[in-house]
Amino acid sequence: MKIEDTLEYSTETLESQPAPRNPIWGAWATVGLGFATFFIYSFAQGIVSVVVMVAMIAADPGLISFAFDFENIPLLGFIISLSTLTSAIAGCGIIVVFIKARQGASIKDYLGLQPVSIKTILIILGIALGFTVAESLITNYVEIPSSTGLFINAYETSLWLPLLWMALILFAPLFEEVFFRGFLFSGLQHSRIGITGTILVTSLVWTSLHAFQYNAYELSFVFLMGILLGLARHRTGSLWGPLLMHMFWNLLATISLALTVNGVI
Repeated sequence: MKIEDTLEYSTETLESQPAPRNPIWGAWATVGLGFATFFIYSFAQGIVSVVVMVAMIAADPGLISFAFDFENIPLLGFIISLSTLTSAIAGCGIIVVFIKARQGASIKDYLGLQPVSIKTILIILGIALGFTVAESLITNYVEIPSSTGLFINAYETSLWLPLLWMALILFAPLFEEVFFRGFLFSGLQHSRIGITGTILVTSLVWTSLHAFQYNAYELSFVFLMGILLGLARHRTGSLWGPLLMHMFWNLLATISLALTVNGVI
């Protein structure tokens, strides 16, 4: 076979081979799988809440009057703790299934679980602390009432405080960051909306997730937090940045809640 024929054959062979598939789900697939993930997460959360409430009413039928008064449900904190842990595990589990179904990328690479330096961690935590202090000062200055009633009741009815602390500080941020700044971020950042659009979209959807917990003023800060979390994900190239920042924020908020309940502040 002549050299020219060999080169021509090699070129035709290469052209006939399909291009390697992107290991990351495309934008529309990511949105669809995102809806499926959120459905499973919400379903797990709802099932646990209903089961606990039914068990409570079965033990004391008089509690049925609280069934539609969410903020004053007895053992509200215990229900939140258990449902948060269960739904976080279910949500993260189905995300792992979706990533494995795509093939071609490891969980670490898909979600951006790259290590970050101690210096980066300290900077991230410093930014989170600065934002918390600024938010507190602004809130005290404008004198807008905060939505603390729900959280105080949850804290006082947690049944076992370590479970509530673990749910709020570890499991809630874990699912939210794996979902928003991990799975959704990876699937959207290379689409037409780009990095800026991805940060804005994930921040808006993340804020809507908290719509029933806070008033409009507080939600504006939640949105700004989402922007910072997205920037941390982009600038560090790792999910560890926003995850540690989110956990630190929830730690500060839970400590503040504990101090409020105990009359310290």
